[in-house]
Amino acid sequence: MADNQEDGGAKDGGVAPLADEGQEEVKEEDLVPIYPLVVQCDINPEWSEDVVDKVNNYFEKHATNYEVFAKTIKLYMDDKYAVEGKWNVIVGDSFSLDMFCNKNSLMYILVGGTTAVIMWKCP
Repeated sequence: MADNQEDGGAKDGGVAPLADEGQEEVKEEDLVPIYPLVVQCDINPEWSEDVVDKVNNYFEKHATNYEVFAKTIKLYMDDKYAVEGKWNVIVGDSFSLDMFCNKNSLMYILVGGTTAVIMWKCP
């Protein structure tokens, strides 16, 4: 087998270079995380992993339509975790929030890098 690397093949065990000639390397601060990031979680620890997975799955399906995304999360939370009261959900890119809520009823997640999902339960 020829050892010709002109076809863009990788030199080191199948690992391709990050940038081609003439292109800038990707900086770490320019990368957008593709996994959900839990900013604040005050819900039952047994629920949190399930909720994060569902939010991430719904984001993959409804990333461009925040209204459908928020309604889908709310319906899921009301169906599965509405023991006392209903859940409220806000989804968006540029907003701030300052609120008081009941204990064990708040979750704040970032998905897709910049999309925030805030959920809390009302008694």
